[in-house]
Amino acid sequence: MTIDDLVIDFDAHEVTVRGNKVKLTPKEFDILECLAKNKGTVFSVPKLYETIWNEQFAVSDTSIVVHITNLRQKLELDPKNPKYIKTIWGVGYKI
Repeated sequence: MTIDDLVIDFDAHEVTVRGNKVKLTPKEFDILECLAKNKGTVFSVPKLYETIWNEQFAVSDTSIVVHITNLRQKLELDPKNPKYIKTIWGVGYKI
């Protein structure tokens, strides 16, 4: 799947951005895959957590926020102004 200059090879579990391979953790890849395969769909933090971990979301769990921050650091030229993973304030995240 190609989104601008982000290329995701789901079968090989490889990500390339601007021609450079990016190393992602398995959970980072799972989150990116979920958002990419559902491009345009907004996932709340609980929904994304439950989709990736297959378990009930705990309100105090910040795993998704941390993983999104790490993904942005690895994928974005300017993580504070993301091109790929967008925050929909008060709702969640989408590509």
